[in-house]
Amino acid sequence: MLKYGKRFISSLLVVAMLISGLTTVAFAEESSQADKVVMTEDFQSCDVGASTVKGYSCVTKGNEWKIKEEDGNKFYAMTVNTSSDAYFNGTLPEVLGGKFVFQFDIRFLDYGPVEKLLYFAADGGGDIFTIKFNADGTMTTNDGTFIANYALNKFYTVTLEMDADKDTMSVKFNNKWRRLNHP
Repeated sequence: MLKYGKRFISSLLVVAMLISGLTTVAFAEESSQADKVVMTEDFQSCDVGASTVKGYSCVTKGNEWKIKEEDGNKFYAMTVNTSSDAYFNGTLPEVLGGKFVFQFDIRFLDYGPVEKLLYFAADGGGDIFTIKFNADGTMTTNDGTFIANYALNKFYTVTLEMDADKDTMSVKFNNKWRRLNHP
């Protein structure tokens, strides 16, 4: 049985990216803790122009990060404009086991020359890499299995349903299942 660490990390390399709307982690319906929301963030309480968000760590390495607002919705904008990587880290209030859901909205302004990663970091090592947004406009699982194509300047909702007991994940892209029970 796999336990997902308390930290999730979005690692970005030379890309312009926006994370918007609701980032939510909740236990899946089939779990014994169904519908328990562990963490949620909509950035609405943040000041426009702020370069930090309470509860998150952002390693910029010379890149630009700040809260922006469009059409009344605030979002965290990350522009990676150096050859260095950058991170947007969040810490969950508890280690996740069993079944849980991780969902976020994302929009890319530039494909950039390298992949973008979403992964969970275990406190003692054993990071769990889940999905990649590749420079060719494709989204894949960590092992390269195709999930979807993505275009620039469009928001997408990505939902990961993780099953730590079975070491699988199911991926929904814009409310359409793309991968079920992927190892």
